[in-house]
Amino acid sequence: MFLRKRMSAFAAGVLLFGVCVASGCSYTLGPNFPESSSYSGDSVGVYVLPTRMCSDYFFADVLLDGIPMTLILDTGARGLHLDHTAVTRHRKATGKHRVGQLEFGDFTARGLSYDTVDFSRIRDAIGADVHGVIGYQIFRDSLLVIDYPAGELRLEAGQLDADDPRTVQYRLDHRGAPFLKFSLDDLEQYVLLDIGAHGGVSLSSLDGVVFLDEPRTLTRGTRVDRDFDKRVGRAVSTARFGPIKIDRPMISSGPPPSTIGQEVLQYFVVTFDQRRRLVRFDGPPTPIESEEMRGTGLGASAESAGYRVVEVYDGTPASRADIRSGDLVIAIDGIPVGDLGCEKRLARKEPSRESVRYTISRGDEVFDIEIAITALVE
Repeated sequence: MFLRKRMSAFAAGVLLFGVCVASGCSYTLGPNFPESSSYSGDSVGVYVLPTRMCSDYFFADVLLDGIPMTLILDTGARGLHLDHTAVTRHRKATGKHRVGQLEFGDFTARGLSYDTVDFSRIRDAIGADVHGVIGYQIFRDSLLVIDYPAGELRLEAGQLDADDPRTVQYRLDHRGAPFLKFSLDDLEQYVLLDIGAHGGVSLSSLDGVVFLDEPRTLTRGTRVDRDFDKRVGRAVSTARFGPIKIDRPMISSGPPPSTIGQEVLQYFVVTFDQRRRLVRFDGPPTPIESEEMRGTGLGASAESAGYRVVEVYDGTPASRADIRSGDLVIAIDGIPVGDLGCEKRLARKEPSRESVRYTISRGDEVFDIEIAITALVE
């Protein structure tokens, strides 16, 4: 079984929130968690949450005290985080510094505090208007089923079977984020199981990993507070986390914490039993293997007007084209970046594509340039 590496012509993987690595630390509910929650399930206690997919993320259209907002579900976030503009709207309408009621379809949570976060960087990177992030802990009273193949989130009654070979115990950090043990060669550490991370396996240190070839800086990642370069390489041996094995995984570098993201999780149904700190993986037989990483070698950061070129990586198709650091990509294949949206962005990530056409703005010049898409790491 092969993991499908969905690479755009230049990649800017998104990790919504970074947290500290767990080491047996305690976890208690804090002010960012609801005082109570409830939902109406079917006859067997199953409720499909009304989410939609955008750039691989689960979007939730909710009402915060009657005010419509769009939130991203994230296992790396704790509680509710709202953008400055969303906070202003809420306080202007309610006069309160706390959410009395969150309505998400038939799911309701009451009594929520929130943190204020500048979300503009993530909004530009994803290409959609979002108002904040909600942590998965809001659903702690039910089984939370993250069904990537079906593209849906479900709440279910009951509990997981700890003796099921598909089920493993996870650790929590101080924010309540789930970490699983990850091992590869001489490396063994806990990694965040992060549905808010776009990439596959991202490690805060590549020490101890044996690679087929020296990892190269080939792409960029995005967090709420920063963009960063990522080195990427293919490991020689088999990685293990929970019940899943990945032969010769594609490994990238990134700031702490280390994460397992959507490019691995997208083939699984991931079920959390938060009360018992258990998670179950249902999906294809393992081991699985990452496909080659394809791209142009252009490192860019998202802006409201387009993609700002930050780096042109050596030895890649972009390095052989007339494109420079500081250029602004304002259209891709003739479509303005601002018009791409979720679905159109995903449509431009087909792995079989051989080239991409960028429209570049440089000073007073605007011109098109065609760049080949090739295997950057095989």
